[in-house]
This record gives sequence, C-alpha cells and structure tokens, in this order.
Amino acid sequence: MAEKSKIDNHELVVACKDGNEQVVSGILKKGLLQPSSEKCIRALVVACQGNKIECIKQLLTFGVPGNTSQDGIFALHIVAEAGFDKAARLLLAHKADFEQKSLEGFNAMNMAVMAKPPRLNVVKELLRVNAQIGPNDKASGISACVKEVEMEKLTEELRTYLDIKVTAADISAVDGEVWKHQRTHMRLLVEREEQKAGSLLVDLEGRLSEEQAQARELQGAEEQLAFDLNEKRVRNQSISSELNQILRDLEDVLQKQVEMKAENEKVTAELNAERKLVKGALKEKEESDKARIAGEEARDEAQAITKKLEEELVEARKENETIMSQLRAARAELKGWMDDKEAAAKLTTQAHRILATN
Repeated sequence: MAEKSKIDNHELVVACKDGNEQVVSGILKKGLLQPSSEKCIRALVVACQGNKIECIKQLLTFGVPGNTSQDGIFALHIVAEAGFDKAARLLLAHKADFEQKSLEGFNAMNMAVMAKPPRLNVVKELLRVNAQIGPNDKASGISACVKEVEMEKLTEELRTYLDIKVTAADISAVDGEVWKHQRTHMRLLVEREEQKAGSLLVDLEGRLSEEQAQARELQGAEEQLAFDLNEKRVRNQSISSELNQILRDLEDVLQKQVEMKAENEKVTAELNAERKLVKGALKEKEESDKARIAGEEARDEAQAITKKLEEELVEARKENETIMSQLRAARAELKGWMDDKEAAAKLTTQAHRILATN
C-alpha cells in the first residue's frame, strides 16, 4: 500500500493525472525511466482514466506497451468502458490486445457494449481492427456501427485503386487480346458483380433480420418494462394505502395506550392504597398472633403448673393418708401399751420421728 502510494505521488503520474503534457515530455526526455517500469505503467493507466490524449501519445511513443495492465486491469478496458474512443485508437495502434479478458472474463468489446449507455464510438474503433462482436454483445446501434465500419473499409479499398496506373501504350498492347476476350471478360465482370450483389443482399438481409429481431426484443422489453412499471405503480398505491391505514391504526393504538396508561396509574394508586391497608391488617394480625401465641403459651404454662400442683397434691394426700394411718396405728399401739412406759416411750419416740420426717 505504501509502495503504491509512493508511485501515485511520482511526478510523472501526477503530471499525467493533471494532463500536463509538457511536464510529461520533460520527464521522459531525461531518460531516467524505463518504458516497462511500474511508474510508466501507472502513468499510462492514470492518463487513460482521465482521457489525457497527449500524455497517452507521449507515453506510447516513449515505448510504454499499449497492452499495459495494472492489478489485472488493462488500459484498453478502462477506455473502452469509459467511452474514450481516441485513447482506444492510440492503444490499439500500439499493439493493445482487444481479445485480452479481464479478471471477470470480459474483453474490450464486451465492456464497451455493456456500458450504460453503450460506447458505440469505441465499438467502431474495435471493429476497425477486426475485433469481433460476441453472441452476447447486444445493444441498440451496434448493427449501424458494423455497417459504418464496413463502409469505411470499402472506401479505403476503393482509394487504393488510385495507385493503379494504366497508359495508352499498355492498352494498345493488349487491345487485341481485350477485344478477343471482351465478351468473356464482361460476362465474368457481370457475374462477379452479380455475385457481390447477391452476397451483399444476403448479408444485408441477414443483418436486417438481426436488427428486426433486436427491434422486436427491444419492443418486447419496452412493453414488459411499461407493464412492470404500471404494476409497481399500482403496488406503490396499494402500499401507500396500507401504510396510511397502518398509521391510523397506530394512532388508535397510541391513544388506547395513553388511556390504558392513565387507567393503569389509577389502578396502581388503588393497589397502593389497598397494599397499605393490607400491610396495616397484616401488622395487626401479626400483633394479634403474637398476643394469641403468648396467651396460649401462658395457658399451657399455667396448665402445666396446675397439673404439676395437682400431682403434688395427690402425692401429698397419699403421704398424709399414710401418716394418718401410721398415727392411728401408733395411737392404738400407744393406748395398748399405756402402762408400759418403755413401750410408751418407744411409741412416743416413733411418733416424734414420724412427725419430724414430715
């Protein structure tokens, strides 16, 4: 990339780009460049791109090949596609190969015909050097170009007849032979002219047929184009109507959206109010649940204490009954042994011990 930029900034390339033939001439006369150098090739390509005729002449005269190409792009293809017929004539005069194909597979004739509009002047230049029109090279006016170039070639051929010199002595020398073969000669001339006329007629009829076929194709294409244009116009109208309906529907949707937004805001406010009430109710319920749980816990605790006290009371009653039973037995024994002090003492001691225990 840097090398290409450096070449593009070379004084010869810049001069060709600007069309300054005097500077170009001065640079070439220095003899510092070779015709096949990248700078000279780039200069010719740039000159062809800008249709700088004098610069192209000087470069070709200097020896830069007419069949020059750069990055796969031929100088002849550039001028053919652009319609620069004078530049094409110069390149063809310096051995530019009109059959050379581009990277896409097109030759100079293909490019001139495919251009919009077709480069008919370049087509003529190519026909003058015997380039052929391909089967796919179709465009309005090509047949006329072929006729014009063939007429030019015929005219040039007739001009060559001016160089033929015939003297009276020459005529006298062959006069006898001429009269002898005059009729034969005239017959052959007539037959030759008739043959030429017949060939020309057949050729003209063939070309006329081709032109008529091309005219029919063009007419069919124009009719199809008009039909397609009308279809597109109808479709555009339909699409426009659909678009207008969509815009109206969109406005309705936007209006409903505004209404729904307002209603949503209202519902949201009501929900927020209900949410606050629910929060208050939940808080009250929570406090009530806490109080209920605390009451249930106090009740359970009281029930447990009551049960425990009842159990302890039952045990105490059992013990009291036992003690009372023991006391009754002791009293009975004390009464039975009243006379016996020792027995009485024992009973008394036993009674005191029992009482102390409780």
